[in-house]
Amino acid sequence: MKTSKNNFLKNTSLSSTLVNAVLTQMGLTFDEFKENANDYRDASSGVSGFIYYNETHKFAIENQTEIIALLDEMAKMMGEDVVEMVKSFGVFGGKMDKDEKKDLYKFLGGNSDAEAYETNSVLNVMAWLCVEQLTNEVSDFVYENK
Repeated sequence: MKTSKNNFLKNTSLSSTLVNAVLTQMGLTFDEFKENANDYRDASSGVSGFIYYNETHKFAIENQTEIIALLDEMAKMMGEDVVEMVKSFGVFGGKMDKDEKKDLYKFLGGNSDAEAYETNSVLNVMAWLCVEQLTNEVSDFVYENK
């Protein structure tokens, strides 16, 4: 099977909206992303388009519905609660302080006012999750279609 973007979109659990949003934010084509996918495994270490708060916050808010659906699907596949799953993400290390937890509930509840969030952590992590999930799925897709 050819590893084109169209074939990937037919075989991924990510929505085409979210895939396109990540690629657009990074300023990359699917082929460019695919060729360098391993460079994006840790989005918190500085991935173009996902470095500054204004980038990550805007991305998370603009793609909130898609991100919530992704979180729900991931948690369902893992047999875990969404909040507990997010708490286990690297940046949080299994713990969230009171404000981070409040921010997560705001995000999951659909609050789209970036100014309402008390910490930067949750919106950053939601944006980075999208990059890292796309990286994982593209890497698997390429490997399976060699």
